[in-house]
Amino acid sequence: MSSFFKKPLQKWISFFGLVIAGESIYMLPYMRKTFQTSMEAVYSITASEIGILNSTFGVLAIICYFPSGWTADRFPLKNLLIISLIATGLGGFSMLFIRSFEALLVIHAFWGVTSILTFWSALIKATRNWANTDEQGKGFGLLDAGRGAVAALIASTATYGFSVADILETSLSYVIGIYSIAPIIAAFILMFSMKEPKADKIGERKSLSEKVQLTKMLQNKKIMIMAGIIFCAYTLYVGSFDLPAYAEKAFDLTRTEAAMIGTLRDWLRPIMALLAGILADKFTGSRTIFISFLLLLLCYASIALIGEKAVLFFFWFQLIGIASAVFALRGIYFALLEELELSLSHTGKVVGLVSFIGYIPDAFIHLISGLMVDEGSSYQGYFDFFLLLAFVALLGLLISAYLISLQHNRSKPVDK
Repeated sequence: MSSFFKKPLQKWISFFGLVIAGESIYMLPYMRKTFQTSMEAVYSITASEIGILNSTFGVLAIICYFPSGWTADRFPLKNLLIISLIATGLGGFSMLFIRSFEALLVIHAFWGVTSILTFWSALIKATRNWANTDEQGKGFGLLDAGRGAVAALIASTATYGFSVADILETSLSYVIGIYSIAPIIAAFILMFSMKEPKADKIGERKSLSEKVQLTKMLQNKKIMIMAGIIFCAYTLYVGSFDLPAYAEKAFDLTRTEAAMIGTLRDWLRPIMALLAGILADKFTGSRTIFISFLLLLLCYASIALIGEKAVLFFFWFQLIGIASAVFALRGIYFALLEELELSLSHTGKVVGLVSFIGYIPDAFIHLISGLMVDEGSSYQGYFDFFLLLAFVALLGLLISAYLISLQHNRSKPVDK
């Protein structure tokens, strides 16, 4: 592990920029995970309408995932990242001057393009290039750990600003302003620190100009397994957005107390992502992923089945278990690129395809959540939604078990 940290200072500054960029660009589209009830009050919208906003973002994101791989394999990564960050930040500032639901829809659609088409695959490819081939778990784990620390710091700062203002509208404006300036700061860090990898560092330069047929990629069992894991993991991660709002309503907490629950959840991210990365390099990512899905199945199912008999003390353990598992998964599922021996030169295309499939829940899971919560009696809507998430965790458990069996069979010696 020591060699992992023996990199030049300039490379670490560049990685620091990637970390800030990778998280700050998504804090605006997903502001509801901590401040949903405040958004409802300030913009006079319902939980279902917030679900529509996030689904709009998700639909545009899904459309852009696959072409984002194409752009990452053909254009300078540095330029793509900087353009995306500045555009997203400016979109956030526009929220300070609008109040209509229609305008919010346009902004969320805009973010679906700026945070994916020219950003997502470029971020993953830059991280894979940064880490050595035998340290991909640590590389991606450290990326998500850093993103988690950034999220917790920014969210803590935003929550403090939110709590000191007397007027709710002013409080939310502080949050929006902080979330908008962060990606622009990340853009300037990358502008002065990031260098494009040389051809011999990327490897297989000639193959970058070769066409990778989509049909062949869809027939690749490894790619489809990875996409399935991301699909389940991301659904369960988005599901955790409802925990602060559920706690506020079920346990009669204030908006600030509920926001603090969301912030505490975010503070677990850097710890679990880095720990999962270390475990993935030592015991393989597939086994670490299996354990994470098992924990999520137990936690989501217990919330749903205990129902209105739930107590706040026990909820804290469920919250910690869910947050630990979803952040472990987010920290390492892209490390499977190396474990599954997928081509480095086609990283952008592979990331684009698995993201296109894996992040499809962004187009519907927010809306499903909003509809269930709005239509359910008492807290039954939340319990139904958490039970649905438990079934998704079971699906992820089965897919990861299948992956482990494939890896096990591949490692068996062939009898002569």
